[in-house]
Amino acid sequence: MSRKTWFSITNTAAAIEVSIHDEIGAWGISAKDFLTTLKSQPQNLPLNLSIHSPGGEVFDGWAIYNALKARTAPVNVKIEGLAASMASVIAMAGSTISMPRNAYLMIHNPMGVAIGEAADMRDLATLLDKLRDGIVNAYESRIGLPRDEIINLMDAETWMDGADALARGFVDNNSDAVALAAAAFDTRKFINMPTAAITPAAEIEPISPTVIDPFAVEPSSPVEDQPTEIIPAAPVEPTAPEAKGFLERIAAAFSGDVAVKAELATARADVASRDIEVAALKAKLTAAEAKATQFDALVTQVTQLEAAAKTTGQAAAEIATAHGLKPDAVAALPSPSDDAGADIVAQFEAITDPAAKRDFYKKHKASLRKFSFN
Repeated sequence: MSRKTWFSITNTAAAIEVSIHDEIGAWGISAKDFLTTLKSQPQNLPLNLSIHSPGGEVFDGWAIYNALKARTAPVNVKIEGLAASMASVIAMAGSTISMPRNAYLMIHNPMGVAIGEAADMRDLATLLDKLRDGIVNAYESRIGLPRDEIINLMDAETWMDGADALARGFVDNNSDAVALAAAAFDTRKFINMPTAAITPAAEIEPISPTVIDPFAVEPSSPVEDQPTEIIPAAPVEPTAPEAKGFLERIAAAFSGDVAVKAELATARADVASRDIEVAALKAKLTAAEAKATQFDALVTQVTQLEAAAKTTGQAAAEIATAHGLKPDAVAALPSPSDDAGADIVAQFEAITDPAAKRDFYKKHKASLRKFSFN
């Protein structure tokens, strides 16, 4: 018996037939399973993608969108009944996009659930803003509407039937209306879902048997009679009915994840510690810069004093030379601060007794020679 899955991929030799027919990421089957199966298919064959999905995991949807955009062969998208939320983004990867007149395409802002402190809530809000910008980029590159208009449509959770989607440029053409089965998706997260999107239109002719009809398969039933289909292994069934909803599954996935919160707290503590280290290094750098500035100022002062001393010495030499002193006598002149030497000369000159003068000279000969002139 085939296991439940939200996608199927088959190779008909002429084209790759891909069907996304339920909530993306349901039953524990992620985009990784989808991408593994898709990568096993030839790149040179056209890919026909039929979509009937309420959306699902945002990051899984981005992985699928990017994989489809990377294909070299054309990707032909047909919205069979509903392409809502992230499923509408995936549809934008198509080279061509078609849609029955009575099918629906819905765009809105990404949603998320966080459990934690105020910082956790701010982190989630920042993440949701970034995700919204990426989604706007995907729509804008495909349909050409002004960015502000796309944002307004997302803010309002806008539902478009085939004609509306064609008029706004989300699809390239409308096909004939088809019979729609009542939607079995969990639609509690939607606000403005039209009644027609969940009510069968009995008066419309049934879909042609030659076209893949995801509405003919209840989401609770396995996909049968596709022998070449590759089914991802080991899906996980929801443990309780209340866990089937998109928001409920996210809350259940993260509400008890103590390990993740512990890792987050450790990471934040590490960042705080590094911030303290950076602040200390900055303080040391500021102190070093201040010392360097002081050193530069001292060097400038020393240079100025040396220049002044040199100028003073030259001036003294010029004065002595002007009074008839020889160069070697000028060099032996006492410095202005040598008061003791000047006093010895004065004492020597004041002695009048020849014997006393000789005795004084012998005693202070070295100093007196220094101050003798020719």
